[in-house]
Amino acid sequence: MHELSALERAAFLILLKRQPLFKWEREALTDTAMRSLEHKGLVARAGQRWQVTEQGQTAATRWTKSKRP
Repeated sequence: MHELSALERAAFLILLKRQPLFKWEREALTDTAMRSLEHKGLVARAGQRWQVTEQGQTAATRWTKSKRP
């Protein structure tokens, strides 16, 4: 399991939910955070947009299940 920084976690969660709508969401998607998530295999560039990879979806599902009481 990859450990994510607070910035990486924010960027990843934004992409999981939908395309960023708000200015603060777009600002969280920094080049540094996105490149780091890409290096970890959680996101990939699709044209001009970033998308969560299958590996990213799987990781998100595991993280969600592990946080349930």
